[in-house]
Order: sequence, then structure tokens, then C-alpha cells
Amino acid sequence: MPGTPSDGQDGDSFFTGLSEDDDNYYLELEGGGTITLPKTKELSIVFNNTEDTVYFSAGATRDISYTMTGTASMTVSKPEGWRVTVNGEASSLSVTAPVEDNVNAETSRAVNIILTDNNGRNAAASLNVALGAAPDPEPPQETPAVGSYYYSDGTWSAALDESKTVIGIVFWAGDPTAYDPGLKADHPDCVNGLAVSLTGSATVKYQQNAFLFDLVEGYSTVSDWLTENTDCTSLLVDINDETQRNSRLGYSQTLSMEVFNSSVDVSYALGVMEYVAQYRMDVPAPESSSDWYMPSLKELTLLFGGDVDPNEPLKTGSVKAPVNSSIRNIPGATELRSTHLSSCEKDTNNCIALNMDYGDVENANKETGKNARLIIAF
Repeated sequence: MPGTPSDGQDGDSFFTGLSEDDDNYYLELEGGGTITLPKTKELSIVFNNTEDTVYFSAGATRDISYTMTGTASMTVSKPEGWRVTVNGEASSLSVTAPVEDNVNAETSRAVNIILTDNNGRNAAASLNVALGAAPDPEPPQETPAVGSYYYSDGTWSAALDESKTVIGIVFWAGDPTAYDPGLKADHPDCVNGLAVSLTGSATVKYQQNAFLFDLVEGYSTVSDWLTENTDCTSLLVDINDETQRNSRLGYSQTLSMEVFNSSVDVSYALGVMEYVAQYRMDVPAPESSSDWYMPSLKELTLLFGGDVDPNEPLKTGSVKAPVNSSIRNIPGATELRSTHLSSCEKDTNNCIALNMDYGDVENANKETGKNARLIIAF
């Protein structure tokens, strides 16, 4: 392995790339192939800059400091046409970009340092460099608000950005993981709010053959089956129980529904989950969000009138109105109207729904087609 370059010398370029895992570094060689070097805790080197990429104008030089522990020889790899010299006393690299008329120079790549001690132990660091001006930083993401547009790239805005694809409308701002342990476990970064899908279906059946599931299989509700056979979240909600009717467990309850559908005879399947599965394929969720899921009764109430008790008789559509206003700006989107199914069940034959015209809680026969609308946490 070459010794430490002295001041004023160019770095080597016998390898062109550096990657690593927990145990090794992997050097991609100039002529092809890979060298594997074992890591050690006895050596370390870290560049002190905070930029992901350091940008240079043509021919410019910048000094980049580093922090190193241990004693070792140093090998430096640089992009073609760039110059790298080492100032060991100052613990810095002097990096010079190629001049403007060097047409063979690389415009960007990493400067890599490999340390190797007398026992063959190694440490490494990489510094991304590029010709040109640094791009303008992304503007900070605005705080979501009711009626904001939620896009396929996981961003949102109060004003419609027609260069992006809208997939939902924000109806609640806050941290939904604070209310649903399953959501927090699976999507801990979804702390900004909830958005509703642009379209729904008016023909979704909560469950097929609910009466026969009780008569033949001996389970009076889906939740009875879940309790006996799994440790999943129950779907059963007693509308007279203040805690249960105000629970925001739509995500976890949708997970429970998935387990149920994958385990029981298809003749007892939850139609809502068939709809969820299809919608997820039709409208993929951003990587930064949860997937689409059925809202609980409380989450439907948030969508209609905000953070009020579902049993509140004087609910108004204070949230539905601005959400529908935004929906009307999206071609093909449909407004929130009529009775919508929740993820919650009441008894053998009924699930719980919310009337999106008046805000009333309703019982909905599980085998009768109703509206379903999905939500997403982001």
C-alpha cells in the first residue's frame, strides 16, 4: 500500500469507488474488480465538512480538514483531472478542481482516503466533490393545514402545485402516531398529519356472509375471531364507551383486517380490505408515508368536523367543507358525501359508519354496499 503522500503531491487514482458494510471496506479498482479491506476500531478518519457535496468553480482550490486517530499510511483516490495534496501537519487535504478547458476531467466523484496501519488494519472516508455552483437549498416544508394538497412525492402545499400529482387532501395536522401504537411502530416519521383519498367507492361491503360466519364458524364478530386467534387490535367499538369511540386506531385495525382476510375462508372475507388492496395498487403511497388504510370512527369524525366527540349532536362540517373545496380543484376527484364506512364493527351484522352529510354516527349492515374512503398518515 502506498505511503502517506507528502505536501504538494497528487493523490493516487488506482481505485474509483469506495463502499462499506459493518465489517469491511470495498475498493472498486480503476481497471475493474474489487479489493476487500477489513475494518478496525483502532483507526478512524472523518472529514470535518458538513456539506454532502463540496462544489468548486473551475481551477479553484479548497482546503478540507479531517480528524484522524491512530498511525497509518494513507492512500488517496481522486476524480480524473482533479488534484489532491495532503498536509499531514494541518490534518487537511488541498483539493483543486480541473481547469475549464480540461475536457477529459470528471465533473464529479468522490475523493477517498484509505488508512492502513502496520498490522493491515484499515479505516476510510469519502468526500463528494463536484464542479459548478451548489444548488439552491430546498425551501422548508410548510406546516400542513386542512385543505392542503398532498402529493405523490410525499410533500404538501396550501396552494395547488400543478407540476405535481395530487393524491390526497390534508384533513388533520398533528402527530397521528401519538394515537396508534401500530402506526408508530411501522411509520415513526409520519408525524405531520392525515390526508384523505381523492376518490372512494359507493359499493363496498364491510364483510361478506357475516351472519353465516357466526352461524357456521361460531364467531359472532370479526373481533371475536381476532381475539381468539391473534394478538391483533380489535375492531369492536362500543359507541357508548367514550374511550372506544374516540380511539384513532384505523391503521392498526386495517392491519387486523389484513390478517383476518389472509386467514379465513374467502366466503367470509372483508370487502373493505379487497377495496383497500386495489386502491393501494392504483394509487401507490409515497415512501415517506404510511400506506392507505380504513379510517376509524374518530378519524372519520376528524374528517367531517374536527376533533370533537363522535357522539356530539351539534357537529358541523367545518373540516369537510374546506376539504371538499380543495377536492373540487382536482379533475376526477369526488366530494365527501353520504354515509362512509369506518374500520370499526358494532356486532354480528353491523359495522359503524359516519354520515358525511350531517355528521351522524350510524349502524351499517356489513353485507350492504356503502361508501368507503381511505386515509394516509404522513
